[in-house]
Amino acid sequence: MKYLLKSELVAEVNLADIKSRLPEVASLISSSVKAYKISYKTQFPGGNPINASGLVIVPDQSSKNLTLLGFLHGTITTQDEAPSAYLPAGNMEA
Repeated sequence: MKYLLKSELVAEVNLADIKSRLPEVASLISSSVKAYKISYKTQFPGGNPINASGLVIVPDQSSKNLTLLGFLHGTITTQDEAPSAYLPAGNMEA
């Protein structure tokens, strides 16, 4: 079964912009990032198939081994609150 349906580059955020958004951890940040919206097949616990979406953010370059960090949301009231509705600026989740 093919799980990944689509991936789309939605933002490229440079190092200076990331550091200005996160000054409290700026010294830990060493790379700009690219954000991709992905659509994929999954299923509900009962086995019913569904198409889902998510946001994957990856560093542009890194010579270090990196740990995967996941952000999950519980209940949202609108699709605009989903991580896959990422806006490169103007929202707290960015």
